[in-house]
Amino acid sequence: AVYESKKAIRTDPKLAAPHLILAQTYLDQHFVNLGLQHFEKAIELAPQDSVTRSRYAYALGTQEDWAKSTAEFQKALELNPKYAEAHIGLAWTLGSQGKTDEA
Repeated sequence: AVYESKKAIRTDPKLAAPHLILAQTYLDQHFVNLGLQHFEKAIELAPQDSVTRSRYAYALGTQEDWAKSTAEFQKALELNPKYAEAHIGLAWTLGSQGKTDEA
């Protein structure tokens, strides 16, 4: 997946999808900083993509960056209020902060 995604980025640097794939792949391989960088690039290229924002929010939450994680889940829900994954993620993030009334 890494080779193909990097090739796609070289072919068209404005594609967000290869960055999303790289982000998930790097996170799965425990290269957190690389994963987060690719999430950020994917969001820069496709800021209206609620799926990318939600996945980025989960990644931030796994690093216990609760404020950013919460903000990204909220942005994902602004873009797509019916996106169940973002609702679940926001509840997880708020609950992890002890904000169970808000979750």
